[in-house]
Amino acid sequence: MKKFFLFACVAAALVSCSSDEFLGENQEMTQDPGKAIVFKSQANKISRGTAADATKLGNKFYVYGTKHTAAETGEATNDALVFENYAVDWVDAANSTMTNTGGWEYVGKSVTAGQIAPATHTSQDVHFWDFSAAQGYTFYAISSQESAANAVITKTTAGTTVYDKGYTVALAAGADLTKLYFADRVVIGQTGNIGVHGDDQKFGGEVNFKFRNAATKVRVGMYETIPGYKVTLDKFYYVDNATPTFATMTTAGTDKFYANVPNVSSGKAGTLTVTYYDATDTKIENQPKLSFDATSANYIALGDGLKAGTELATTSSAPTYDKADGEYTVVFPQIANDKTMKLKVDYTLTSTDGNGEVIKVTGATAEVPATYLQWKPNYAYTYIFKISPNGNGHTGPDTTPAGLYPITFDAAVAETVDGSAEYITTVSEPSLTTFGVSGGLYTAAQGDYKAGSDVYVTVVESSAVVDPTGKYAVYKIADAKASLANEAQVAEWIANALGDTYYTSYTTNVSVVSSVPTEDGATATVNAVKLQSLAAGTYAFEYTAANAWTGTYTKVYKVIIVK
Repeated sequence: MKKFFLFACVAAALVSCSSDEFLGENQEMTQDPGKAIVFKSQANKISRGTAADATKLGNKFYVYGTKHTAAETGEATNDALVFENYAVDWVDAANSTMTNTGGWEYVGKSVTAGQIAPATHTSQDVHFWDFSAAQGYTFYAISSQESAANAVITKTTAGTTVYDKGYTVALAAGADLTKLYFADRVVIGQTGNIGVHGDDQKFGGEVNFKFRNAATKVRVGMYETIPGYKVTLDKFYYVDNATPTFATMTTAGTDKFYANVPNVSSGKAGTLTVTYYDATDTKIENQPKLSFDATSANYIALGDGLKAGTELATTSSAPTYDKADGEYTVVFPQIANDKTMKLKVDYTLTSTDGNGEVIKVTGATAEVPATYLQWKPNYAYTYIFKISPNGNGHTGPDTTPAGLYPITFDAAVAETVDGSAEYITTVSEPSLTTFGVSGGLYTAAQGDYKAGSDVYVTVVESSAVVDPTGKYAVYKIADAKASLANEAQVAEWIANALGDTYYTSYTTNVSVVSSVPTEDGATATVNAVKLQSLAAGTYAFEYTAANAWTGTYTKVYKVIIVK
């Protein structure tokens, strides 16, 4: 990350930010105060809205709403304007007025000067449900704690489709994305959907907004599992180029973690455009979809915890992070990313047996598929790289063989607001990325994956995801040998056909698929091998490359631990 995109350092939940989703509760009402339109927005894991919850939204959000006599079209005669970016303020005092049943009030409130346009209404008065609007209502909402000088919001009222009617936000350099929240688009139809106050998302009931933070957070961790040696970092390599290759990554960075991720937005002045996902994938339909017209960078630089001289941790549960305490860096989402992440690193092995032996390893590489770098707003991503005793780095001049086996790294994408996710990528040529799903999404601290997980393996070869059909094998490592299993050791066992007491072929519910789940519960179109419902144990995935890399080896391995 020079022109660079300096991140401060997708799990916990944007830590505080990634859990900043709001969704009101159903509330029993003993009276129906006239079918006034009422808005609610509360923390989805809290049974009732509180002032602390509202503070996350700056105690204010803006609503734009239209009603429809026919299907939404964008025509003024049909899509009648009801709420022109009304300000809705947290005042607590639930049920004190007909328009405040959950702490939020819009009557008599006002728009912050310069914050949002259009906002030409001279007053904010009560609006009632209109049952002649046969096709119901559509509502949009945004909340900003950023100043008008840093973020000017404009509602978009035209578009190619109804999903294009979002917002544009003019951002000044240094604008804080953690202060911007966009709600899911709310469509409330009338037919068969009649309610009263206390009925959420019902025609005649209450409108609940689920807000998502505009920011993404990223952090990087590293650890090593090389027996008999400790590992210290020497340098990372990168290049300021939109089409990097490992050969062109020659600029050395020793002060922090560097990797090439082309076209990441740099956080300078630009325009944020908000549209909404369409019905192509109904699980995410109407969720906000963000894009940027802003200065971009071709690499990232994170923190100062991974730099020359840093001795790496030895466990995946407590890796060495780029920032102290695993702090995240706020970054711009890049939902449409189509570029891989390329990592190139030098490090030193120092014997721990007291004799002081030193081995220099140079040019070890890893590549994370573009699919797993499509950063979404309101998610936090953690990439953890594991240095194991398989190496594609050189221990001599770069014309020498790249070691017995490629060095593998694990890259993990961790917890999200809607659950947990982890992607594990071997750093090798080719690179293997695994993603496990159990009970929705990945659950951390269970080895690599939790027992019962479906594990998906994606192969990147020469910077492209490939179809693994006919080029892979899966093995189950014998329990008695599991503690010895690492990628290099497994390769040795298989090369020497030790079999049975060391490993057996594993084919139960193994298949090639064309999509994998993503952290938001949707799916991504990408070739992968699916290992369904893995029981506790240690497994090895083998992939045979199209061509040998430096040396004579074409097979690369990934050890998968399930607990």
